[in-house]
Amino acid sequence: MKGVACLFAGARSVRQGMLQSLAEGDPELLAPLREASEFAGVDLVALASSGPEATLREDPAASLAAIAADVAIYQIVKGMGIAPVALAGYGAGFHAAAVAAGVLPLRSALALAAEEQRLGWGALGGRDYLLASVEGPTGAVLEEQIGDLLRSEAVSLAAQDTEIRCTLAGEAAPVRAALDRLQPTAVRIEILPHRLPRHTPAMREVPEGLTSAFGRDPMDDPGVPLYSHFDGSIVLRGWQVRDLMTKGMIYPLRWDACIRGLVQNGIDTFVEVGPGSWLSDTVREIEPAAAVFDTDGPASIERIRSSFSSWTF
Repeated sequence: MKGVACLFAGARSVRQGMLQSLAEGDPELLAPLREASEFAGVDLVALASSGPEATLREDPAASLAAIAADVAIYQIVKGMGIAPVALAGYGAGFHAAAVAAGVLPLRSALALAAEEQRLGWGALGGRDYLLASVEGPTGAVLEEQIGDLLRSEAVSLAAQDTEIRCTLAGEAAPVRAALDRLQPTAVRIEILPHRLPRHTPAMREVPEGLTSAFGRDPMDDPGVPLYSHFDGSIVLRGWQVRDLMTKGMIYPLRWDACIRGLVQNGIDTFVEVGPGSWLSDTVREIEPAAAVFDTDGPASIERIRSSFSSWTF
């Protein structure tokens, strides 16, 4: 028996061409994207196929497309007979993980994600925010070089992905100032296409509104344990999922803690569910001994199929 966890990708993994090669053999794989289009207000199937990619990767399209793509690809994973003992999701991917765990149906997850967008943009009051992925500096270096900006909340640490990968968020001017300071020690800096500063104090007005929305959508207990993308703790109750989805709007995402929590509880194999392989790369960095698979296209699916064919679940 293997300790297998499925990891559901978030908005940063969305890109043009996702699902296309997989859907050639199963057109119904695009059904979740069609459903998500109702909430995004744009044809996500067309965007995923023909672009423009910039529109697909911006919110609200990106978050809704990520949830839909993850749920679609999870059907392939289940169809191979893989039965994970744990689920986790990065950002919007946590909504997809909750769907996979049976906590709520896809339509409710999409509705909540759309409401999150509406409330989030309303909380910003028209101010221009920026998100940037930074690779290279450790936490100690961040404190040394931009500690004053972090303590004043002019810039927030929205996500700690690995020891040397993080996401910074805040109004555009202070974020750019922080990036200028970090430039000498950074290996890579990327301005992200989505601008809603989730997981930061800028979203402090959002949880109350989301709680009201949750009142219309009761949540079941997970059929498979979920892991918190904030501290790596095990989530076994629907009300815990509710708390993570609401309070998570203002607390930094700790993907590194999530992966370590899974490993500490016996997980030695990870299957990334969704487009791309960004989560797989983070797992390899955090836990080099783990077996890691992605689902980014037919070749990746065949690799999983051949690797798992002799396993017992």
